[in-house]
Amino acid sequence: MLASLAFFNQDFHPIDAVGVPLLDRGWLYGDLLLETIRIEKGIPLFWQDHLARMLSGARLFGLPIAPLQKNARILRQKLPHLTKPHILRITYTRGISSTGMCPSLRGTPAFFATLQETTPWKQRPKLVCSVLSVCRRPVPEYCPFTCKHGQYLASVLALQQAKKQGATEVIWQDHKGHLAETSSGNLFLFQGRNLVTPPDDGCILAGITRKYVMQLATEIGCKVKEKKITKRMLFSADAVFRTSSIQGLVGIKQVDQRSTFSSPARFYQLHQAFVEIGSK
Repeated sequence: MLASLAFFNQDFHPIDAVGVPLLDRGWLYGDLLLETIRIEKGIPLFWQDHLARMLSGARLFGLPIAPLQKNARILRQKLPHLTKPHILRITYTRGISSTGMCPSLRGTPAFFATLQETTPWKQRPKLVCSVLSVCRRPVPEYCPFTCKHGQYLASVLALQQAKKQGATEVIWQDHKGHLAETSSGNLFLFQGRNLVTPPDDGCILAGITRKYVMQLATEIGCKVKEKKITKRMLFSADAVFRTSSIQGLVGIKQVDQRSTFSSPARFYQLHQAFVEIGSK
């Protein structure tokens, strides 16, 4: 097994040899961007899509573009040869720029990544139980959902409550009460041959895996619809699932102790089509 590694100062090191400066704004304020990329057969899946989203987030947050592009290029070149599945987590922070909440325009950003082995995708997907969050996501203007950033506390607290109810996942409502996404991925449901997912209207993070799952669904004969999802739709669906870069497709067999997985045949077909992407 390859030991866990960290990429810092444009090279890989043992993960225990790298530390985050205590005054880094990513550590202090969550002032950072991140991407999590699965590596299969030595290939970072959907690399260009992840990099493009991170660059878009850097522009939104006012982070320098050139250092991000340079470090990402060197990271890609220096990735070790990997035969087993790994998770690459890239973090780009504003670095040590000033004390206080307001960042300095003259700070030096920090780029680092971790590389850790993970379990293979299974032929039969993982199934989880979920609860509906009693909280609603803030309006998009106050918390942008177009990129991955360091604001995960709400999800951490919601999952803590879900665990007390015997669940391992949370489905968020948007600020208008529609179902938006889960704590760690995009939400989908099957209604017959229709695959339904919330629209990319600023209330969700339109994931990379989401994009390719929608393409695959069309290829296997499903009709993809982006529309608002209600609780009633959830409990009348043939199958409900989430998508993420780490786990691919994960079935949600129950929500609030009610079954949401009555007819999962098309879900299993779609899952198999997605797993084959990593095996090519």
